[in-house]
Amino acid sequence: MDEAMLSAIEATADKIRAVDNKKNQRLINRERWTKSSLRQPGKGASPEEAEDDKNQFIEPFVELMVYCNTSRRDNSSASMRRLAISSRLKATQAVKSADFLTLYRAAITARDIMLYIDHNFTQANGVDPTMLEDFLLQSSARNRAVKAVEWMCNNLDLELPIEEMGEPAVQEASLNSTRRKRFPATQPVMLKALEDTMEAAATENSPTWLALLASWVQAMAGLQLTDVLRRSVPVELYDGWIVFFCKQSKNKHNRAGFYWGVPSTTSVGYVWTDKFLEEYRQRRGSSVGTEMMGMIFRTDNHQYLSSNAGRSITLKAISGIIEDPEQLATHSWKSMLPTTALHLGFSPAERLAVGERRDAEAMSDEAPITRGLDEAREGKSRTCKLICAEVFAMLAKSDTHTFDEIPAQRWEDLANAARDKIEPQALDTTFCWRNDDVAHSGGGFKV
Repeated sequence: MDEAMLSAIEATADKIRAVDNKKNQRLINRERWTKSSLRQPGKGASPEEAEDDKNQFIEPFVELMVYCNTSRRDNSSASMRRLAISSRLKATQAVKSADFLTLYRAAITARDIMLYIDHNFTQANGVDPTMLEDFLLQSSARNRAVKAVEWMCNNLDLELPIEEMGEPAVQEASLNSTRRKRFPATQPVMLKALEDTMEAAATENSPTWLALLASWVQAMAGLQLTDVLRRSVPVELYDGWIVFFCKQSKNKHNRAGFYWGVPSTTSVGYVWTDKFLEEYRQRRGSSVGTEMMGMIFRTDNHQYLSSNAGRSITLKAISGIIEDPEQLATHSWKSMLPTTALHLGFSPAERLAVGERRDAEAMSDEAPITRGLDEAREGKSRTCKLICAEVFAMLAKSDTHTFDEIPAQRWEDLANAARDKIEPQALDTTFCWRNDDVAHSGGGFKV
């Protein structure tokens, strides 16, 4: 190995260490605040000491202000210095006029945003509406995060695109956890309407047809919508089946990523993977394409679609068949597969394989919930989902509208007929397409 190559490798290693050190320092700062910052600041201290306590929050504000405003400036050193100086003056002014608790919450949120960007968008330039929406949806303290973002926009002249995320994002995000259980599961007639609309939109080259696909995939995989929109990437295509890799999840068993799969054909017979993979290849080869990029985007300008945009497009697709489509939430599509599995008399292990969270919580922490590539290719998850897909096809042919109109004996007949068709078949394990990013990584992503 020549000297030039060694120098290049050493330089790359130095860059990686510098990035890791930066991320670690943010985590250390966050931990310090959590342990010591809320020690009743100002109580028993002089005014000067109280001001010193507040000054610790200037730096995270400056860091976020510089990052968010860099995309609107040239990258010359002089411009960056002016930006840093003006940001520090603005942050200092805002810190002096605000109370400690407000600053604490805002600073924690600022650090969380930067950590989120570092972890998920290494090549991002600024904060776009989809990124901010995904951050708020993932936040474990959504009320605090939303209020903190609003405060930073108003007091730091921070141009976070909170107004561009759509109406429901901020107001409804904090209510999801308390209202989620009241949302009904999607019904068979809604799934068929979604499939028909998706096929027509894809055939007509509608630029937003992937939003409909996101809801369909969510229903067939039993996943959170955020896992589908930006965190997942297609891996391999088989006859009748496609495998994805989700890079990150809030579920404690899947935080390092997991593989999952869905049928490549809808219940009405439309093979959606051909059109989808062509759109994905085009974006991957464009100027905005990156390794392991998200898979739900507009096909005309390649901009990512937010969960609010996807929800609106999906509700429009089913608006003609139910009286009040607003009663449905994104969680309703996630519930469809577990609900069907329960009606079909699946065992606890089979319900777990299709994504039934309650069974996962009832099992030991040692349960093999994190699915590897082999499980997604040919495991119980694939068999159980194909059985459910076959049942959906039968319900579509019989024009069944709701789960409630199916008697118990009919469910048993459906389960037996689907199992008789799917279980004797040997699952195809020879892929007919593989993501080039996977091939370059040696055949799979680390979990």
